[in-house]
Amino acid sequence: MTRRYSFLREGVLSSLCPCLAACGPVQQEDDRGGFESSGVTGDAECAAECDWAQRCAGPAVISPTREECIATCRARWGTAPVYRADLFEAFASCFQTLACGVSNDACVNQLVVTPPPADDPRVQACLAQHEACDATGTSFRDDRCGIRPVLIVSAQTAFDLCVSKACGEIAACVDAVLGRTD
Repeated sequence: MTRRYSFLREGVLSSLCPCLAACGPVQQEDDRGGFESSGVTGDAECAAECDWAQRCAGPAVISPTREECIATCRARWGTAPVYRADLFEAFASCFQTLACGVSNDACVNQLVVTPPPADDPRVQACLAQHEACDATGTSFRDDRCGIRPVLIVSAQTAFDLCVSKACGEIAACVDAVLGRTD
């Protein structure tokens, strides 16, 4: 069953899938169709997103502070260097010129991942596992499935191993791969 993605990351990437397109990959595609490098954290994206939010809110808004905004964003992305640099650099760059009063989805819509998550059998397998776990009452958040395409290959492999675990272990395993602490 193919599901439509409207979830991947609260706030920042609410409509990331199936729209992620790299503005010219910085990394080399490997023989499995993925990208590999040492990966990046979401730090640059978080700083750019928070700077945009602060710039658009004006000087009168002091809460959350930039530091609080970045901390919230880092908790959402995690701290592990597992994300594709080509996508995150393009995403962070977009925030630097994004106009105020427009959705941050404008940055997301510039990006594309191949294959789109709706066509990616591993994302679909994750969603199927989510539904199976949901039926047992020990599910994990389905937005975790949509994050897979923006990961470097080694993190995708670890992610896939997490999804193959028992339902009650999947969320903690995926959060560990991403370096999430919330």
